[in-house]
Order: sequence, then structure tokens, then C-alpha cells
Amino acid sequence: MDSYNKIILGLLISLFLTGCINNAAKQDAPMVVKPNLTQPTVFNTSTAMLAIFGAYNSKEKGTLLPTTFTNSWNLKKADTFASPLLVKTYTESGANKGVLVAQRKNISDGVVEGCHACAPEISVYVFNFIDGKWIFEKGKKSVAQVGANGNAPTASLINIGDQKFGVLFEGGDIHQGYTSDYAFITPISDKTIVADAPLFDMGQSNAGACSEDAKEQADYKLEPCWKYSGKINFININEPYYAINLQYVGDVDHQKSDIPLINNADHYEKASMGNYRYVDFTTKESSFSF
Repeated sequence: MDSYNKIILGLLISLFLTGCINNAAKQDAPMVVKPNLTQPTVFNTSTAMLAIFGAYNSKEKGTLLPTTFTNSWNLKKADTFASPLLVKTYTESGANKGVLVAQRKNISDGVVEGCHACAPEISVYVFNFIDGKWIFEKGKKSVAQVGANGNAPTASLINIGDQKFGVLFEGGDIHQGYTSDYAFITPISDKTIVADAPLFDMGQSNAGACSEDAKEQADYKLEPCWKYSGKINFININEPYYAINLQYVGDVDHQKSDIPLINNADHYEKASMGNYRYVDFTTKESSFSF
């Protein structure tokens, strides 16, 4: 064999041995497993949003829809901005659960809508911790569309019965000097999450359109000032869910807004949320149960 052929043979043997070594190294190396975004091992804002939407921009604290525009944060091409309102873990009947509440705002011409009358869509999702993973259990894309200036009311996790939980939403608005506060509760312990819970009137006033001065009242056609506020009380009635008792303090007779005081059977029947109970209408009190 001449020297040239020896060189070629040596190169081929070298390449063969290199390939064998590389294959052995690949077999010995640990397999790289991509995390399952839909079943995270840790439950926090980022992982919860990723599990539901498939994308999340932690710098912008939200997700753009379609999600392909989230990483680049291209508002001009996206049509919806989703952001977290509440991310919380809790224990229900011995099971570890997690809840994500998000709001979805429309995007128009690259601008997230924030007008006074703009109300975002509110979504609620519940996860169950099973075998080390947070697995989606149930959810509702739209439990309500309510809020002001493009922002949803605040959300908090509350106990509404014996091992029963719900999300309490509390918000308010002002129109031409008249303020109105409201609240509603979305139960999350039933098999499904129900939308369109009734609004509770939590207080009103004419603080921006009133005066205690008689001359100002006459000169500017202002009303005497009035206000009242509401408080939610939970009453154990030895049933799965507590009754909700609303108590009002102040000038309740001046109620002005379209949000009704919770004091009539028709309101409950239209709400289709279960049984209703009364406490004492003479003091503007009533109660409600899921």
C-alpha cells in the first residue's frame, strides 16, 4: 500500500472512531427534557400565565394576543392585552389548589384601551397540584366584563363556606360627581365556574356634586351632601356555603345608581345563583347565599 492510500485509510479510521466516541457520549449524556408549560412544577405569576396563554412577558407584565407578538411586544399587531389580577395558592378539602385571575383589554391601533367606559373582560382559572405538577382543573374565560378606565376591580381570594372558596371583586366609579362602589363574588369550589354574579351595592355618594352651604346650593344648584357605605358579612347557616349579609350605614335612601340594593326577591331570581334569604329590610339589610 503506497503512502497516499495509507493516509486516506488513516483518515477514514479516525473519522470512524470519532463517530463512535460521539455516539457513546450522546448515549451517556442525560436527556434534556423541555418543561411542560401547561403543567408547571411551581405556581407563580409567570408559570400560571404561561400555562393558560402559552406566553408571558415578565417585563411588560402581560401577554399579547395572538401570543406570537408577546416576546417582541408588538402592540401594533396584537388585538388583546392580558394581564394577571390575582395569583394565589390555597388548600381546599386537603387538596392544594391555585387560582389565576386575569383581565383582557382590547388594543386599538397599537394602544391598549383605557377610556372611562372601557371595561375589561375578567377570566378565572383554577389549578390542582397533583404528583408534583400544577394541572389545570377548570376555568371561565369571561366571568364578567366590568370596571372603569380600562381596569378591572381588585380581586382577592376569600372563604365563602366550609372548605368553599371564591374570588371577591371590589370596584367603584365616579360620574359627574356621584360615586358608586360595588362588589361581586365568583365561587370557584363548584364543578364549574359561573359567570355574571350579581353586583352588590357597596356605597354611593354625591361628594363631587354637593355642598353644605345654603348659598352655594342656591347659586350652583347643588344638593346637600349625602353618602352611605356597605359591608359584607358572612354568616354560617350550617350549609355548604355561608349566607352573605349586607349592612349599610349612612343615607341609604339617597341610592341613585343602577346597582340595586340587595333587598328584593326579583333580583335574586334573575341572578340564578341559588337560594336567597332576607334579614331585615327595615334597616336596609339583606342576605344572599350561593
